[in-house]
Formats: sequence, C-alpha cells, structure tokens
Amino acid sequence: MNNSTLPKPYSDSNLALNLEALAAAQPILAERLHWPVEADHVTFDDLGGAHYRLHSSSHCLSLGEGEIDAVLTGTGMQQPEACANPNFLVFGLGCGELVEVMLRRYPACNFTAWDRDPWLMRLFLMRSDWSAEIASGQLRLSLGCDLFKEAGKWLQNSIVDHPLLTQVYACERQLLGEKLKSKRALVCSGGLYVDSLTAQLKSRGFSVYSFDVERLASEELTLIVERFDPKLVATINYVGGLAEFCEGLNVDLLCWEIDPSTSELQPLSSPCDRTHIFTYRKSQVKAYRKAGFVHVEHTPLAADTQLRKPLELSGQEREQYQSKLAFVGSSLLANLDPFRGLFIKGHAAWEQSCGNEQEQSVLLQRAHESFEQILAGQRAEFSSWLVPELLEARCPGFRSWSLQNPAAGDPVQLLGEIAGSEKRLTYMANLGRFDAQVWGDAGWKLIETHGVAYRGPAGHRDELSRIYCAATINLDIGRLYQADIAPMRVFDIMACGGFVLAEWSPDLEREFEIGVELDCYRNLDQLTEKIDHYLAHPDQVRSIAERGYRAVCERHSFGRRVEHMLSSIEMSSLQARVAG
Repeated sequence: MNNSTLPKPYSDSNLALNLEALAAAQPILAERLHWPVEADHVTFDDLGGAHYRLHSSSHCLSLGEGEIDAVLTGTGMQQPEACANPNFLVFGLGCGELVEVMLRRYPACNFTAWDRDPWLMRLFLMRSDWSAEIASGQLRLSLGCDLFKEAGKWLQNSIVDHPLLTQVYACERQLLGEKLKSKRALVCSGGLYVDSLTAQLKSRGFSVYSFDVERLASEELTLIVERFDPKLVATINYVGGLAEFCEGLNVDLLCWEIDPSTSELQPLSSPCDRTHIFTYRKSQVKAYRKAGFVHVEHTPLAADTQLRKPLELSGQEREQYQSKLAFVGSSLLANLDPFRGLFIKGHAAWEQSCGNEQEQSVLLQRAHESFEQILAGQRAEFSSWLVPELLEARCPGFRSWSLQNPAAGDPVQLLGEIAGSEKRLTYMANLGRFDAQVWGDAGWKLIETHGVAYRGPAGHRDELSRIYCAATINLDIGRLYQADIAPMRVFDIMACGGFVLAEWSPDLEREFEIGVELDCYRNLDQLTEKIDHYLAHPDQVRSIAERGYRAVCERHSFGRRVEHMLSSIEMSSLQARVAG
C-alpha cells in the first residue's frame, strides 16, 4: 500500500514527526520501523474505515467510541479521577483509536502500546502527531518480539486488549502472562491449520510465537529468532527461502506440506540439513529431494480431533444442515480467468523464445487454441489425469521452458486447476437428482439450474462440523491433478462421525479399509450407483461411519502426526550429534 493512497487522517507528515521523536526516545525501534513490510492485509473503505484480512475473511479494524467504552469498562477503567493505576499496556494498536482515547481521558497515566505488526504501528504513527507524548515518555511503543520484555511485567487489570487483535494475536497474548519455557517454537502465520499445529506444540510444552515470514523484513525475522531463541520453526506448507534462513541461524525447520502449489519448487541455494519436510503427497518426495532437501518423507494428512468431532445437533440445526448428499469445497472457478491469462501469456513468450516472429495477436490466438484443445482432451476423461501428456503432445518443450522461467507459472498446474474446476462442476451437476447440496464459493451458482442447492460458504469451525454430522452422505471430489492422495476433507468428515464416499486413490487404500471405514468410487457412473445404494441402506452408512470415526481417532489424528514429526526431527538431530 502506498502512503499516498491512505485516507485522512493518515499522513506522511505525522509519520515524520513521530519517527523523529521515536529516534530520540527509542532509536532501535525507530530503525526497525524503516525496514520493509507487507501492507496488503489492511484495506480501507470509502468512508476511511480500516479492515483487516485474516485468511479469506475481512474484519473491521476501526473502533468506534461505543466499542472503546466497552473495552475500557471491561478493563475496569472508569473516569480519570478514579483511575488509580498509572501504567497501562495496550495490547494491539490497530488503527490507534484506543490509544488516542486513553491518552485524552487519562492524561496522568503512562501507556505502552504493543503490536506484532510493523505496518499497523506505521499506520498508528501516521494517524496523529504523538511526538510530544513519545518525547515525554507518556507513550512508549513496543513491537513484535519486544513482547518478551513485557511478559510477566503487567498485572491483568493494567492490560487493555484490542477486541479484534487480541484474538489474532492469541499466541502472544498467552505469552504475555507466562514465563517462557525452555522449549520454544516459532510457527509461521497464515493458513487454516496453523492454529491446530500451534495447539499441538503447546500441548507438548512449547512456548509459541507467530512468525510472519511472508510479511516481515528479513532483519525483523532474524531479530525474532535471536530474542526468542527457538528450538524449532514450524510451518504449514513450504515457503521459498525459509530453509536457508533457518540453516543460517542453526534452527530446525519442520514443514508439513498439506496443499498443492501452482509454482515449481526451486532448488536450495545451499545445503539445509536442519530442514525436515513432511509432505502429504508421495510423489512430492522425489521433487523435494531433487531440489536438494535431505530429510523428506511422505506423511499423510490427518484430522484435528479437537476441532472436528461428532456434535449433538439441535432440532433447528438438523433442519438447517440436514442433506442426503453434501459436498463442501471450492468450485475452483475463480482461477479460470487469471490462470488462462497466465497460460496464454506464457505460451506466447515461449513461442517467441523458440524463434517464432509472428505478430503478437497470432501468437496469442495460437496459445488460446492450445489451451482449449488440451482442456477438451482432459474433459473427455475426468477419471484420469491427462494434462501433462496432452500438453507435451500439443506444445513440446513448453513446460520445460516454463520451469526455467518461474514467473510464467507451471502450465500443467495452471491447466490442472481449471480442469479440476470443470470436473467438480460436472460431477456435482450430474447429482442434482439426489437433492445434492454444496457449500463453498459463489462459483457453484453456475450449476443451480441442474437441481443442486448452493448453500453459501461454510464456516471453518463448528459450522463445517455440523454439515458433516448432518449429511447422510458426504462426498469427496478430489483435485484432478492429485488423484493419488487422501484429502484432508476425508479425515475431517470421518472425525465428525460422518459417512464418506470419496474418489479412490492409492493413499486412501493404504490408510483405510475401503468398504469398511469409508467407501470409494472411480468414475461418475460408479459414483451415482453407490449414492443410490447407500441412500437405500442407511444401516450400512451408520456402521461404516462409526468404524471410520474410530479409525481416524486411533490412527490419523493431528496429535499422532505432530508427535511423529517431532520424533523424526529429534532422531535426526541425535544421529547428527553422534556422527559429529
């Protein structure tokens, strides 16, 4: 975000005045606030209200007077003359309204304002001229890993929590009230299962701090590691450069890959023996090793059995969520236009690199024809993954060129997402006669005319579990290009005690007893036959669902996976020490 695009009252003049005062009062912090930082997670509406993006949701960050009054009343702060405590910690700056009101109402008090996010602190410094308060010491700022100095220092009644950011910074809020443990882990922010990984590490005696590896400057990340002194950095999905970063600071890296990527894995720039990759996809083991990773193993996905579990539904909930056939997931349709654009642009650039000097319009038309022909070939057989062969036959050498030019995107993965969308939409459109209901993005509206009921997005927490619990049959339609895995959806449904009818894969057959703990189909015809069968045999549905639930709890929980990964890292470290 460019400072010039910010609404009033944010201004560079306020920022300059405040940074000048901060340079005198807190010079190290002033220097850190000059380091680069990502800002795309904070947006502003037409009225100047700030919004904070967390995962795929946007939350109002701005606070009104009523909300501020509620916060201060809940903290026990009354009128200025009744405020006996002279020192307060504001946990979470946000846009600064909370600090602004407190400075105005309690002029005799001193305030420390902490936030994990340098961009929010910069926004705060752009909001108003705080230079006098900073210079006098009435206002002290605390950023990110400065929190470790604050831990144990503040009484509970002297902490004022920002209503939104206290939830976002849940790990840090817990650290504020406890002594750091000898075992410490940095967990990379972002992704839906980060909270589950964090909970597992905490249950094993780790103090955990969030690591914004894709948002913070490398200098800030290094400072966090130096001050926190972690035993481990843990991440859901690999982030390029993280292995080299951890190796340089002598910290073990645990990466559990659970999602596909549309970019090619880049080779390591140097040996990274402290990185341990656990990938959900067996075929990825070879790719990681080819890229230079030493410690790589196939680790199937699992269910967070604390989050996903059978629920007793009220009559109203059962009426709201009950369905004969349910599918929850993305239509993938949103990828169509951007991925088609990337493919066509890359295809034209590839042809130019091969010496084709035709006009750009001709090259783009040829690219469009290749795009359509390959998808048509895949569309004719959705039960097999054909895109790689179809692409090479139509455009020999294009993928190899693309992998040497990562900005172009991998055409196989781009086409795979689009073909996967067509498959999901086609399969669900053919299931309308079963009163099929689908939750996910608005792309599903495209097939409502086929009798499929689009129910809107599903909340990740309890609502998702209610859907799984209430459906007679929970359907899994995998991504076309990864038909070899056991998807997270399958584990989650089974952990809720739901019955799963999933697309067959080698991993599903390896991890579960098919026909006993869940059932599978191999094509659309077999899928419709099995739906007919199970709707007519509810006793079989219940008995298979019960056995599936036990299987997940006993063999496929997040706890078991994390315990295995930590043990593997510990064993590797022990072997390295013995060898050394």
